[in-house]
Amino acid sequence: VRQTITVPISNRAEYDLAESDFRKFLLNNDFTDKEIRKKLKSEIIVKITTLLKLSAIGKIEAAQEYIDEVISSGQKIVIFCKHKLVVDAINEIYPGSVRVTGSENETEKQASVDSFQNNPATNVIIGSHKAAGVGLTLTASSEVLFTELPWHAADLEQCEDRCHRIGQVDSVRSTSLLGENTLDQWLWDLIMKKKQIADAVTGAED
Repeated sequence: VRQTITVPISNRAEYDLAESDFRKFLLNNDFTDKEIRKKLKSEIIVKITTLLKLSAIGKIEAAQEYIDEVISSGQKIVIFCKHKLVVDAINEIYPGSVRVTGSENETEKQASVDSFQNNPATNVIIGSHKAAGVGLTLTASSEVLFTELPWHAADLEQCEDRCHRIGQVDSVRSTSLLGENTLDQWLWDLIMKKKQIADAVTGAED
């Protein structure tokens, strides 16, 4: 079951300033289609990524509120992030949490998974979309939280499938936190549009 929750960001002024600079950048450059295609691979993507990162930082308080609600009900939760800064911030809030990101080696990643799967006291695991999104079994939880979204629908589904796989006895709830009046909503719509196209091509039904 997928749901999105739109939340206010705590760094509104910083985000709005960065967005204003981005708008000025676009307005002050009279791009042709060819130039836009070139720019999309460089400066524009960098600026979009910066805005998404600012939104993620601004959602940490809302993420904590959601995580607290889940674990206080006695459940475990799998959290997906993109930026190390966000991973570190959540890890600091929940010092008993374990991680599966690009910063851990294979032995450390497996130890994190084993602890989450088998230790009742380990109720939070934080993963990056790439490092934790493929090949892992995290069926000890039926709660997935995206504090940041990946770029592709396939990556989103791969992350969800860490919980939604053989061995899972409960319905899995996948929650995406979207920053209010940020590029998060644009990215979510983009991901869902890609998913619809992929489903149409493959004949899959959602």
